[in-house]
Amino acid sequence: MIEVGSLTGAADQLNVAQPALGLQIRNLEDELGVVLLHRHSRGVEATPAGELLYARALEILQAFEQARQEVMGFADRNRESVRFGITPSIMQLLGPDILFEARELMPNIFLSLVEELSFALVTALEAGDLDAALTYQAAMKSNLTQQAIAEEDLLLVSSAELDASSEPVPFREVAARELVLAGERDVVRTLMEATARRLSTPINVVYESQSIAATRNLVARGVASTIMPYGSAARELAAGTLKGRRICEPLITRTLYLVRRNGAGPHTHENEFKVYIARLLATMAERLGDLQRPLNEL
Repeated sequence: MIEVGSLTGAADQLNVAQPALGLQIRNLEDELGVVLLHRHSRGVEATPAGELLYARALEILQAFEQARQEVMGFADRNRESVRFGITPSIMQLLGPDILFEARELMPNIFLSLVEELSFALVTALEAGDLDAALTYQAAMKSNLTQQAIAEEDLLLVSSAELDASSEPVPFREVAARELVLAGERDVVRTLMEATARRLSTPINVVYESQSIAATRNLVARGVASTIMPYGSAARELAAGTLKGRRICEPLITRTLYLVRRNGAGPHTHENEFKVYIARLLATMAERLGDLQRPLNEL
């Protein structure tokens, strides 16, 4: 079932007035002769008819986008498409630059950008739904080729009001704190648990959240601390509302990989793609400073 939401939130996303949106939905219900949304104190929830209409609308939009790309292909038969994946922390770090520079550096490549957690990107690559990705999870399938690009230190992130120190903090102290972490397939969670087993020191996970925004909110409220890369909280760390500290004894690091599906494009304009990836990596290195160390060149 489609999750409960609010017309106010939907109106904000669409940049229209809430009464106008409500009127359009009621007019659509009158035209179709069926109720699309249940309205109650918690917001709105799609009826079975509303869910069916939503599913069909997505199919129409996807078909339109495919038709648009196919028709645009007649304008330049040499233009290639690349389905490229990045993690949320990279998106937070690079922002709109990741798309602006794609258009500037790859005029002969149409970039379709997908943002997902590392394990989801690798799964999509294995299934053939992506051509390439910058991910922090190693790929073990024979249909994928990977290259380790850089190593990045992870941070203990806490509310600035509760943690004034900027000094590195030992892993055993981190493990004893009340933590909010993502699910067991997440790269950071996997690294933390592997280190904890090696040191025979259990980690104290009191909240589990796959949402980076929800995790930051819990940490900002002083409810718990978390372990995350700088990019996942770059704005808050720069503003001083959250405090980030390196973890030591041992360092907790993750490895960035460029993973590509064997045989996937671009083919004709491979050099443009390599120049683009190199620019992204250079920008990341500049913004992460000594938190990141290069491993190999493209």
